[in-house]
Amino acid sequence: MAKSKNLFSVSGKVGNVVFYERFGKTYVRTKPVYIKRKNKTEGQLITQKRFKLASKIIRSLLPLIRKTYKEVKETGSPYHKAIGQTIQYAFRGETAEELSLDIRFLPIAYGSLSPLNSLKVQESEEKTNRMELQWDAGMGDSSDQLCFIQLGHKANGEFVGMKHFETEILRKDGLGIFDVNQLWNFPKAYLFAYFKNEKKGKNSPSSFIKEFDFE
Repeated sequence: MAKSKNLFSVSGKVGNVVFYERFGKTYVRTKPVYIKRKNKTEGQLITQKRFKLASKIIRSLLPLIRKTYKEVKETGSPYHKAIGQTIQYAFRGETAEELSLDIRFLPIAYGSLSPLNSLKVQESEEKTNRMELQWDAGMGDSSDQLCFIQLGHKANGEFVGMKHFETEILRKDGLGIFDVNQLWNFPKAYLFAYFKNEKKGKNSPSSFIKEFDFE
């Protein structure tokens, strides 16, 4: 803002300059520039929604993510890495309205160890909650330890509740048999598995095992 010493009383707009009077004195200022906001494209809406949903999911899993993304701590943030992995792999839908999370592809664990290669999942004929896993025992360090993550689901689809299990099963065993029990009366559960190596401080990416319906 500048004060004019012009002897004449001037007010109004000349080009991009505005003259106005205040307390008997004339002042000059430039005309404010208004930028018209364009409507967001479908791609921008999808990106925004993916980030919002991924952030909400990973925040709810943060205590777990700090364990299962521990390799990332040396180079960055497990939280932001998990969001990026979720956006990249776990969403389906061509428009913002159709966008949804596919829990089977949720990257619960991440790391440089080899995952459960050639994974086969077989259900027991005797017990509905008993699972048998088989994998290629020759892919990776034989001492890698098998871990499980169980995620609870409410009837309305809300994603809540989790439990982390460490087993005595090693990669070299190539076989694991275990029971999946209901957590906190949640009607549904999603089970994931991954390998960890405590000495190396590394994990493998997670593999989806099965969806359980306890109702």
